[in-house]
Formats: sequence, C-alpha cells, structure tokens
Amino acid sequence: MQQTNKLELLKEAISPVSWDNGSYSFYSLTISLKGTATIEALKNEKENANCFVTLIHEYVHFIQNFTTTFGFTNFITYIDLFAVFFGENILLNHDPAIPIQKGIVDTKFGNKNFANFMKCAFLGIEKNGAGKFVFQPTSEKDFTIIESTIKNTYWSKDVPISYIAYQRKLIPLNEFVASENMAIVASYLSSGLSLDEAKKTISKWGIEYHIIYSFLNNIFPNKNCFKLTYIISEISLLIPPYTKIIADILMYLSSYIERFDKLNEDEIIGDIKKKVKFDIALPIILKETNNQLDERILTFTKYEKQYEFYIYLKEVLNLFKRGLAERATSSFTYRDNFDSSFLDYYGKIINSPILIFSDEKKTMLGELSDEFINSIAIFSGVLTVFLQTYFNKINKCPFVSNNSLCAHTKGNECLTNPFSIYVKEEYRGCLFYNSLNIIGLKKPGRV
Repeated sequence: MQQTNKLELLKEAISPVSWDNGSYSFYSLTISLKGTATIEALKNEKENANCFVTLIHEYVHFIQNFTTTFGFTNFITYIDLFAVFFGENILLNHDPAIPIQKGIVDTKFGNKNFANFMKCAFLGIEKNGAGKFVFQPTSEKDFTIIESTIKNTYWSKDVPISYIAYQRKLIPLNEFVASENMAIVASYLSSGLSLDEAKKTISKWGIEYHIIYSFLNNIFPNKNCFKLTYIISEISLLIPPYTKIIADILMYLSSYIERFDKLNEDEIIGDIKKKVKFDIALPIILKETNNQLDERILTFTKYEKQYEFYIYLKEVLNLFKRGLAERATSSFTYRDNFDSSFLDYYGKIINSPILIFSDEKKTMLGELSDEFINSIAIFSGVLTVFLQTYFNKINKCPFVSNNSLCAHTKGNECLTNPFSIYVKEEYRGCLFYNSLNIIGLKKPGRV
C-alpha cells in the first residue's frame, strides 16, 4: 500500500471520540466502533482491520479507567453517586420513580449531582450548542503556560489548573486532555506509520488531542515526543493532584531545555520520575487505593443480598484489583508498537469492556467466563438505564436493537412503552426488566 493511501485510511480510522468514529464509556463499560467496523474484520484482519487503530485508542481509555488512581477515584465517585441516587429514589412514596435531572433527588443533592459530576471531566472547557468544545481566547504566545485555579462545581471548591496557549486559545491541562493525548499516541503507534509520517498529521486532530505532544515537540523537535507524551500523561493520571502534576512536569522541562536536549527519552523520563518522586509516591498511592477498594468490596459483600447490583459491581471492582496489581509491577503501559499483543496482554489482566460494532453486533475480547460476561452485561444494563432516565425520557428500551446484549425477542412494547413489560410474563428476565428490578425502580403499583 502506498504511504499516501495509508495516510488517508489512517485519517478515517483514528478520528477522535468527538468525531464519532469510536468512543469508550466508563459509565457503561462499552466501546463503540462506528464507520465500517465489524467483528469479522477485526477477527480476520487484526492490525489491518480499519477499526483496529480506533479500538486501540478506546482500549487505552479502558486501561486508564481500571489501572490508574485517577480512574479509580473517578469511577468510585460515580458509583457512590449512582447508589445514593437510586437509594433515595426508591424511598420516595410518590412519582417520579425514575431519577431525572433536576428531579426530587437531584435537587436534594445540591451541587453534588450527576450533571456537575460529568462537568468535572472537562474542567476549563465549555461546549457550544452543537456539543463542540469551546476554549477561552488568549493573546499569549503559543506554548506559554498560564497557571490558574478553577471552580470544581461538584466538590464546590477551587482547584489548580494550568493552560497552554495555542493558536490564540487556552487549552486546559486537565485529566481529559492528558487521557486523550495518551490515547492518540497509542493510535499512531498502532497504525504502522513511521514517527516522521505521524508527526506530519497529528496536529490535524482537535487541539485537545495533541496539545501536550505539540508542546513537547516544540521544545524537543528531535526527540521521540510520542513516547514522552504517553508516559508523561500516564504519570499525571497516577500521581495526584493530577492537573498540577502535568503542569509542573511541562514547566520543569521547558525551564531546562538545553540540559534535557542532551538526554535520551528514557533519561528524560527518569529525571521526571525523580522530580515528582514517582517511585516513592506510587507504591504509597497504590496501597491507599487498594485499601479503599477492599473497604468497598467488604461493604458491597455485606449488603449484596439486599441489593443485587452489588454482586455485579464487585465483579467490576475486581478488575481494579488486577489492574492496580499490574501497576505495582509495571508502572507504564507504553510500547513502541501497539499491536494485537497489547490487547491480548491486558485482556488477560483486566478483561474487556463490551465492544459494539457499526452493525450493532457485540462481543468482548479474550476468553471470558459466562459469569463475567453476565456480570458486565448486567452492570452495563443498569448504568445504561441510569443515563437514559437521568438525561432523557425513555420512550423505547435502550436494548431494543436486534444485536443488543438482551437476547429476548423484541416486541412492540420495547419500542413504544418499555416500562409496560412488567405486566407481561414473556418479558420476565429480559435485560431491561432485570436492570429495573436490580436498581429497585419497580415497586407495587409502579410501572
């Protein structure tokens, strides 16, 4: 294949999340692969499948979710919010039975509601009416770092955040930006392109996907800034305070350009690790995180007979146990070539989210037990219902597609009035029915 043709295929294959070719949802543990992605192509063509690069990009987000301290704290905050939300809802003696934005329980939460929680993922970034990112304007010179603070609406407090000036915009150094810079590097390093060819196209993506890389490439044009970007971003998701760590590292590097220019990439990374006391901090952080994880698992075990959802939640939390154990032995997930062996290796450790293809067929990576598949399906189903009911009025079952996780035969009720399935024996045991039962929305007299 000619290089120019390969570049065109790459452009189609690695469109970032906001461009709709792929997405990972930690809210429901799913990876959606759009465009022309099919199970058959991935199975038969592996690295040559046109969806492979996108899969690598999104699977790196899954790794960020289940092997970093940021991923754990973010996830467990979400689960706590979810659990309290539904716990409060099922105690209501009147409608609405389902949790809705600005409803009774949501209002009771005040600033600690789900909408504010989701905003925290994009600190420093606004969205316009079309859902596209809008950055603050600036007259600062490109690659100037501006230190600041910002209001975290969920925790109702000011937190540190820094911005990089680029093309007359201020790009925040938040966890989302670090995550996307890390994932876009993996995309390129799974594409088969040379580093020189990759350098020619990376700036074509949205600024938020390459700002860390572009900053590093500006001060170290002769270094492998793909490797530096990936590992520096990964460090910032492991050592809190996350937004301060990434800014401190970049300012440190830009203050000693001449010295670092004489070092190779591994030596630069070693110096950074000493600067942030990485080897000292990480074992302490992992131990504290594991302690929190063990406490949650014990609590959920205590109440799992009363709340069935905790059974499936424990299965998901065990992924964190394995992911954090892997971090204790191997600090970084970087490799020069993100091929199928990368998926095979981590698939054996933290398994797989649900892969949803463009034809709506679904699968998971690796050889998984029926118990695990069932747990993830139920977990995903319950949290899918949560998102649907919070932001939208459900007028059709979220699992109505023919190739969905729900194997039940679909009927007219699934498309018109999914809550009516409670009075129909033939739907007993379908995924929507089970999800509603598990979260406690079904009460006598309530449909």
